[in-house]
Parts: sequence; C-alpha cells; structure tokens
Amino acid sequence: MSKALVTTCLLKGDGVTETQFVFHPSALLMAITGIRPNQLDLIDCSSGVVRQSVQLGGVPGGFTFDYTGQHLIAVLHDRILIWNLAESDFAMCDIPNVADYDLYCSTPSFCVDNDSVWVLVANQWQHWSVRYKRMVSMMSCPRGERLLAHACVRSGYSVAVTYDEQCLNHSSPTLSVWELDYNRCLCAIRLDSWQDAVVTPDTALALTAAPQSENSISVWNLQTGEKRYGARGLFDFARHAFCGRNRHIVTGVPATAGILWTSIAITDLCSGVQRIIDPEIPTPPSLVASPVANVFATVANDNRHPVDMTAFWSSVSGEQLGWTVGHPGHSTQATFSPCGRWFATTVQRHDVEAMNSAVSVGSIIITDLSPLVPNQQAGLVSNSS
Repeated sequence: MSKALVTTCLLKGDGVTETQFVFHPSALLMAITGIRPNQLDLIDCSSGVVRQSVQLGGVPGGFTFDYTGQHLIAVLHDRILIWNLAESDFAMCDIPNVADYDLYCSTPSFCVDNDSVWVLVANQWQHWSVRYKRMVSMMSCPRGERLLAHACVRSGYSVAVTYDEQCLNHSSPTLSVWELDYNRCLCAIRLDSWQDAVVTPDTALALTAAPQSENSISVWNLQTGEKRYGARGLFDFARHAFCGRNRHIVTGVPATAGILWTSIAITDLCSGVQRIIDPEIPTPPSLVASPVANVFATVANDNRHPVDMTAFWSSVSGEQLGWTVGHPGHSTQATFSPCGRWFATTVQRHDVEAMNSAVSVGSIIITDLSPLVPNQQAGLVSNSS
C-alpha cells in the first residue's frame, strides 16, 4: 500500500534569490548558497539549523564535497575554494590560465577522487589536491564534444565520457572514454549515424537510441567498447534516470507511441525487459532516481491541469511505494541524498508561476523517506532483487 509521506519547507526562500544545494556524503547535512548573500552555509537536514558558514565574496558556479566529506570545493569564477570543515579553515586558490576561457559562461562539473577532485571548467579538466590545496595536473578536453558522465571508478582512476555528436573530431558520431589521470582515451565507440546517447553514472554502460520510429536501443560496455546487446521498447531519453546500482533505466515514452503520453517505461539493463506504468497524472512528470535503492520519483506540479503529486516507485515491481505534495515539478536541483533517506528540491523562478502551490523562490523542500522501510540505512528497497 502506498504511504503518505511528510514533506516540509526546510528553509524558506526570500522570493528573489535562487538557491543551490548539495548533500554531504553522510546525508546528515547539506551545503547551500543563496540563503544569505555571497555565503555558503552548512545546514542540518532534519532541522534546517545552520552549523557552519563561510563568506565567498561572490556567487559560486558550483560546489561539491570530497569523498570523505571533510572538505567542500567550490568554483568562484577565477578561483577555487577548498574548505576544511573539521578545522573550519579554508583556502582560496587562483585558477591558472583563466584568460584561456570564459568561466562566466561555464557551469563546472566535478569528479571526486579519494583525496582529490577533478574540476571541469570550460574545455579543461583540472586536478586539485584537497589536502595540499593546489592544482596538481590538468587535461584539455576535445573541443565541441558534450560531456555525458564522469566518475571515479573502482580501480582507482577517474574517467569521463564525451560525445562528438557534430563530428568535429571524428568522421562519424563517436563516444569516447577518457582516463583523466593519464590524459588518454581508453576506448572510442563510432556510431553509423547520430543517435541520442546517455551513460550510467558509474560510466560502465552507454545507451544509444536509434531513430524514434525504430523504438530500439543499443547497450555498450564502456570498458571494452563492445556492444552488449540491443533491446526494443519505448524510449524517450529527454526524461531519464538510472536506478540504484544502474540495473534499471526509467524514461518517458515518445508522444507517437500510441499509449498515454504520461506513461513511464522501466527497462532492465541486464535482461532488456521493459515494463510500462501509468503514473495516473495529467502531465508527463520529471524523473529522479535514488543512487542506492531501486526507487525513483515522479514529480508533477502544474497549476494548468491542476496537479501537485510526487510519487515514489519501485523500479523492480513498478509498484507505487509512497506519495507526497509540495515539490516543484521542473526543479533542476531535485535529488536524493546519498543514503536514499531524503528527497529534496529547490524552488526556482520558472517554478513559481507553474506550481500548484504557493512557495517562494529559493525555498528548499525536503521529504523524509525513512517510513517506506523500517531501516533506511540499508536502502529503501533491496538491490539484490
């Protein structure tokens, strides 16, 4: 039976400033900007109480925690902030060669290693040591290629996957896997023609979608560059999410599929079997997946229909596990906490007019998912299924 879950406004926005947030690896805290001008705050996920703060002197383009959660790294235009949370100490480091690219037009990406972090700004990967608070190496990115995913893999090195979909550096559309530590291409997958492509967060698999009329995908092993298998079904990668340990991908369905356009497709990436579910809402929802459990969220909040419904589903059975209200339907900051206990969103300017509820810009909305199972530390749904 689907359970009603409690959703609260963890922090109320000022109605003007948009906020950014990221969960601490422990999921007990989150880092937030936008509450106070040019300031980065560390707050308690349960109470919203500010635990630590640091003055930034500007608005960060992005920020993340290191692997241990002892440091927080933020990009501020031409500088890198490395904040030691345990010692309440921080260092502000200049980014080298800043004149070579426009940081103001670049949203940084982060690839967290054990005691360091790779920062992608514009067309350059920079390797920063959080212990010594300095850059130790850099790697230029292929110009014009789209970054699909990046991760620190189990063998201890960092990789990034790019897509040359405009054939700027190859004779045909090509997926490339880069080993950042040694500045080399591990493998390249050349496609016969342009296809939509997505990559699992651990960079193990790539999925390429053939033209919509064929309703099929190819699944590629990014360690070897070999095609594992092809699968047929209904796929719309414009809305997609990978569940748990990347066993399932959840997508929308094409508008021309001949079924309800709000339907959700759940595809098992091991067997290729697809399940279609009806979320029973009048508009296609946003999709967000838990990083540890076989759970995903559908978020729909639109005053034109009207609807305000956030539901949590099992990617294994297709069953609705719980539901709540209050989350914005198109938040780019919708995410689960690392342990899967919390689901949080932030209200942006474009959300306010569309939302079927009165919440000010900058507010942080959070749902406690622990009632779904007795022991949230073990994950919301077993991944052994």
